[in-house]
Amino acid sequence: MKKSNLIFLVISFLFCSFGAYGQETTVSGKVLDTMNDPIPGVNVIEKGTLNGTVTNFDGDFSLTVSDANATLEFSFIGFVTSEVALAGKKTLTVNLKDEILGLDEVVVVGYGTMKKSDLTGAVASISSDVLEKAAGNRPMEAIAGRVAGVNITKTSGEPGAGIKVRIRGVGSTNNSDPLYVIDGIPSGSDMEHIAPEDIESIEILKDASSTAIYGNKGANGVIIVTTKSGKTNSKPIFSFNTYYGIGDIERPVDMLNATEQATLILEAAGNDNISLPSNLESRIDHVLAN
Repeated sequence: MKKSNLIFLVISFLFCSFGAYGQETTVSGKVLDTMNDPIPGVNVIEKGTLNGTVTNFDGDFSLTVSDANATLEFSFIGFVTSEVALAGKKTLTVNLKDEILGLDEVVVVGYGTMKKSDLTGAVASISSDVLEKAAGNRPMEAIAGRVAGVNITKTSGEPGAGIKVRIRGVGSTNNSDPLYVIDGIPSGSDMEHIAPEDIESIEILKDASSTAIYGNKGANGVIIVTTKSGKTNSKPIFSFNTYYGIGDIERPVDMLNATEQATLILEAAGNDNISLPSNLESRIDHVLAN
């Protein structure tokens, strides 16, 4: 064999050895959360391959990769998947961020909460923004006409009269009032003692599947009220709400006062030659005398 050929074979062997050595690299490290606590059970995979491992109880891992410049993927339930390029590094410390899931709208149901999209029963939710925009000091008046299947009316036309709430019609001949649950505690048949500004949210349970947890007390529907509470690590906030209104009669009717009415009654009786009852006549004389 010629000397030149032998030298070529030796050089080729050396390059192949260095290439093989450069491809396989053992990488070790630790996986931590944002509080620098170890995360056990994290999947560590060489990107684009099935080569991987799992972190131990202390968050440590060791993996032999095919390339010193490979990229490792770190994934675990509840954390954002992270990709780290080795770039020749043999030791790593990786911090995984918590994964914040969008829960959409959360509704209070019975003694717990659940996503509104997963809820099968008929539940209406009213936030504090709706209550604060309505002029008035009675929360049920603020949501009148805003919830389908819930009829809210006054018991009479007298100012300050009580409010009657009927959820999907009359459910009982004895008592059709819904059950009010305020901060988890059943609170009778009304919520007039709570100011709208103190309410965080109102959930109205309208069907049997939603109200079943309350038994026969929830037969006419359940109104769950969550009041506002203090928040940790927040500065004190002072708020002031006020409103005013102007009342005026659009087309006033010209009415008689008591004296004018009494005079007309006497004139009408005199024109028709009718004698008034003694009790009515005495009352008219009393009005005219005063």
